[in-house]
Amino acid sequence: MKPSMLTSAHAMRPAISKSLTPFETSEKPWNGLITRVIRVTRSILIRRAKDGMSDRRRETSFYVCSTDRTAEKAADAIRSHRGVGNRNHYVRDVTMVEDACRIRTNPGIFARARRSALNILRANHENNIANAR
Repeated sequence: MKPSMLTSAHAMRPAISKSLTPFETSEKPWNGLITRVIRVTRSILIRRAKDGMSDRRRETSFYVCSTDRTAEKAADAIRSHRGVGNRNHYVRDVTMVEDACRIRTNPGIFARARRSALNILRANHENNIANAR
């Protein structure tokens, strides 16, 4: 079966090419669990610290899916999942200054404490985490 293709570009997003390929196997562990293999190719710009110029780089990621999705819906799901991670890491790095933390003994305990504090603030529907700390 021919993969469905969708190509898009957005001003604030890298150019992305997505393809959805039906997946069929006779192996017992995977039979019926994976229905699609999604290949996402991104063209991104990487800034060189030495001279400030940018290099274009292509990345390819593969995802597996257990439901029948169109390429557009798969792209939306992938983008929204990446947004959750980016949103969480940005707040932890910028607002809670996690990258500047100098704790070297049991740093995981303090990371969990910061994450718990962030979860409490979000559960209380705080819109501005920096002002709510």
